[in-house]
Amino acid sequence: MVMTFSRQNVLSSANCYYSLNTAVMPQQQMALLKLLLRFCSIRNKFDLIIPVPPSGKRPLQPVIVLARGIGKKLGLPVVECVTTTRPATQLKGVKDSEKRKELLDGLYAVDRTYTQGKSILLFDDLYRSGATMNAVTDLLVSQGEAEVVRILAITKTRNTR
Repeated sequence: MVMTFSRQNVLSSANCYYSLNTAVMPQQQMALLKLLLRFCSIRNKFDLIIPVPPSGKRPLQPVIVLARGIGKKLGLPVVECVTTTRPATQLKGVKDSEKRKELLDGLYAVDRTYTQGKSILLFDDLYRSGATMNAVTDLLVSQGEAEVVRILAITKTRNTR
């Protein structure tokens, strides 16, 4: 299942995301959470929310903050059971799809005690090619033995391929 935003909603969420990413602005966080909750109103379809692990370290991780906000509003647990096995490389500047796959190969591990037989909402703050979401989804299904994985990303980065 792919959730889509209208052009107006994408611009609104992108502006909120930019504000969240550059400075913690409670009004923008709440506006973005309200927008996301409209698209996640199918709460009974998910057992839990899993955020994609951030690729870098910073004091505030938007993907974690937003996942927790959505989880709180929907009454769903947010479980950080997908971890990195080594430091992640930022994929934003990697244009070659084979190179992205190579960088993602073996990067993630999952604790299947949380995912086995579950319906999961995999959440990320942004995506470019979908390579990371595909890698984590494949992991959740194959090693995590998840029953269903649905994805939600807030915004798409510019693709210059």
